[in-house]
Amino acid sequence: GDGTFAAPAAAAATPVTLTVLTFETSTRYLGGIGGSGTNTFNSHGLVLNTGATAISFASTTPRIVSNPSGGGIYGVSPTFSVRMALFQTGAAGSSTSYFGLGIPTVDGTGHTYTVIHIGFKIVSVAGTLNLYATQADGTTETASASLTTLGFGDILDLIGKINTTVSTDYYWQKNSTALSSATNLTTNMPSTGGQQAQFSVSNNSVATATDYYVNSFSYQK
Repeated sequence: GDGTFAAPAAAAATPVTLTVLTFETSTRYLGGIGGSGTNTFNSHGLVLNTGATAISFASTTPRIVSNPSGGGIYGVSPTFSVRMALFQTGAAGSSTSYFGLGIPTVDGTGHTYTVIHIGFKIVSVAGTLNLYATQADGTTETASASLTTLGFGDILDLIGKINTTVSTDYYWQKNSTALSSATNLTTNMPSTGGQQAQFSVSNNSVATATDYYVNSFSYQK
């Protein structure tokens, strides 16, 4: 031979399990509504609409894994993402919303963010909406500072990367801006358990309608 050797083949990428939801039919997803709230499944995906009554809320809770005792949704360092848009919020609104893993309690008066979860929340005060990273261990919530403010028609990509039981890296992208750097939260991390994600919005006892479009959701481990 001439002393040359072929380069070794690149190692195969580690296989992953990917779950993708596009909300094509309402019968696949558990949900809750109150007051004049609605969950609609159409060409936008999932439309969460509180309706313009003070007691209104809407939530959808898809099951991601079938057995929480096998590590649940938080085990094996998964990544999740949500693609969504803000469609309507009243100028005098005072809504709260949640998009992520876990099922924070929600009704027409608001959310209980101390319930086990890892995700993003949007909180509106007098019509100004702020996006936050949020996580809780069932007793205490840890939330970031405001990541960005939102307005009518904004499109968001929200991404969470769980690092075992140590921390979560949160990323966001709004409209055509660059993907953010990671916001890392380390305290009040869930460890194992849980089966469902949640997408929800509440009027927080203020009679102003708020709509979110959830185009898709992914979960990978």
